[in-house]
Amino acid sequence: MTWQKGQSGNPNGRPKNGKTLTEALRKHLDKLGNKEELICAIWSLAVGHWVQETDKAGKEHIYLASPDWHALALIFDRLEGKVPVKVDIEPRIRRLAEEYGLDPDEAVRTAEHIMAGAREGSL
Repeated sequence: MTWQKGQSGNPNGRPKNGKTLTEALRKHLDKLGNKEELICAIWSLAVGHWVQETDKAGKEHIYLASPDWHALALIFDRLEGKVPVKVDIEPRIRRLAEEYGLDPDEAVRTAEHIMAGAREGSL
C-alpha cells in the first residue's frame, strides 16, 4: 500500500493500551512511602554501589560497582524530560557551500528557508 503525501501511516494514532512508561514510573514512585530509599537508589546508580559476592571457594569479595550513567539518564529523561540541545550548523553549511563553490550566505539563507518551511509544515 502506498501513502499519499501528508497521509499518516497510522491515522488512528498510537493505541491507548494503558499508561505511558513515564506515568507508570511516576505512579510507582509516588507509592513509595520512604522517599529516602528512592533517593539512595538513584544516588547509587549515579556514583556506583558496593557489591558483596562470594566466589566458588567461599571467599567474600566487596567492590565498588561502576556507576550506571545510562540508567540514571533514562530515569531523569523520563521524569523531567530531555534537556534541549541547540546545535549551530551554520559553520558547516558555510564550509560545505565553499567546498562546492556556492555562495555561503545564500546557502545559509536557503537552509533557514527550509527550516522555516519544516516548522510551518509547508514542505
